[in-house]
Amino acid sequence: MFFEPTGEAFVDGETIYVGSRDGVRAVATTDGTQRWQTDQDRISLIGATDTTALYYASFLESGVYRANLQTGAVESSSDFGPVGGPPAVTDEVIVVGTDYNAAGEQENELVGLSKSGLNENWSVTEVGRSYTGGIGYGDQAIVGFGMGDQPRIESRDPVTGELNWAVNGYVTAPIRAHEDTLYVPIAGDGVELLKIAPDGTVAWRHLLEERRATQYVYTAAPAFHDGRAYLASYHQLHALDIQTGEVVWTAQTDNPLESTPAIVGDYVWVAPTASSDEERNRTLLGFEIETGEQQVQTQFAASTQGTFELGSRLGVRMENQLVAFSVEA
Repeated sequence: MFFEPTGEAFVDGETIYVGSRDGVRAVATTDGTQRWQTDQDRISLIGATDTTALYYASFLESGVYRANLQTGAVESSSDFGPVGGPPAVTDEVIVVGTDYNAAGEQENELVGLSKSGLNENWSVTEVGRSYTGGIGYGDQAIVGFGMGDQPRIESRDPVTGELNWAVNGYVTAPIRAHEDTLYVPIAGDGVELLKIAPDGTVAWRHLLEERRATQYVYTAAPAFHDGRAYLASYHQLHALDIQTGEVVWTAQTDNPLESTPAIVGDYVWVAPTASSDEERNRTLLGFEIETGEQQVQTQFAASTQGTFELGSRLGVRMENQLVAFSVEA
């Protein structure tokens, strides 16, 4: 099936969720068949699931939606402003925020919405910072902010909105939880990765790449495998020891990286984005997981936009389709 994926694709169980020009599509990981599609215009998908529903928005567009996982039927929605990142989905409430700074406004809003009807339970004004995404984390909603004067990571009670703790940092990519710990990519003096304990204690903060005056910061959420975190940042792919934060290896790429690596087989896979003087990039790269040595470089007819894990297979998001590959040892 050919269609134009928009935004990141993410996998939950046996389903791939991806945006398109015609709404959200749910695609089976086993054979690539489409399970359902929402009846909407272009959706650049940012979302998260629980056991019954997909909660999602289209990046920097107004509206949050709840879709039934089995049928794709949109069961409820809430329209409160341009959404800046994926919602934090908790047991009773989803927490999500706005990014009005892209439209030249000054104040943004963080809201707690009921999961069933997406009715507003609480809201707080976030002055000087824009929402970049969140994650449900036990009984906490972890939310990140970038831009403005006061970027930071916050833990809030999802039911009341009360602030538990905050850590400074300009959040540039989705927050991830791994083995009861938070990992947050931020832009500070350059590209950094933070490891944060449930109580807000920063276990380590590692600078991966220093900022250059003309550098646009590309980062993506980290991937994890066998005691390491793998993070793509601009022209570099990093492997870090998650206990110490020390870099195990770093690999260079000709083109920028702005999507999460996929760990499949004995390789770390990335699909670079086009450089400033290119119309598109058609390359898939594979790096040896232990050493970081590049072992694979494959060219496709269509441009490559991202990779994702499908168990023992590698998923690639292209400009006109999703493709699954078998990876040989």
